[in-house]
Amino acid sequence: MSTSGEPSKVRPNGSGRLTPTSAPGAPIRIGIAGQFYASDEWLRLLAALEAVDWSVGECPVSIVAMGPTRPPAMPERHVTFFGWKPQTEAVELLNGCDFLYCPYPFDAAMEQVARQSFPSKLVLYLAAGRPVIFHGPAYSAAAQYIADRGCGILATRLPADNILLEIGQIAGNHQRYSEMASKAQLAFLEDFTLESMARSLA
Repeated sequence: MSTSGEPSKVRPNGSGRLTPTSAPGAPIRIGIAGQFYASDEWLRLLAALEAVDWSVGECPVSIVAMGPTRPPAMPERHVTFFGWKPQTEAVELLNGCDFLYCPYPFDAAMEQVARQSFPSKLVLYLAAGRPVIFHGPAYSAAAQYIADRGCGILATRLPADNILLEIGQIAGNHQRYSEMASKAQLAFLEDFTLESMARSLA
């Protein structure tokens, strides 16, 4: 999976499948792709999941991960690691998840980077058409984009407990989930295809 290639080469997945709430107690899968440079945030998510025995309500939770390196402290019972995948296959795997996790450093030394940069994994997430879980500072460019687009959950504090509360609420609400998923894919189509980039430069 290339997270540094041209976004225009990514193709959206339009299956429209609404996986959470399909049945009481249905599994919830969280996807993560790319480099694991926000390890503190990732470890907080793992700790929050451990505290609730990897379940949200009656729904068991698992994680699908892909990228050039294994995520740190990966509990193999709950996390499946696929390694590096080409963009097309990565989008398909992410589309098979219910939520897509995008951690970003809270470290004050990274503030300017967070304000001025945009995580390339987010483009894959939007193409997959699934709600994004952004776990990072509110001042970051990515947080502001997700808020403007209404395509995900913003967790702007380091503790991850509220992420699980939000997942439970959204997974139990067909309409809200569907709207977020649709807005994610619309954001990709309007902002990250070759055609949309050409229009913005015209």
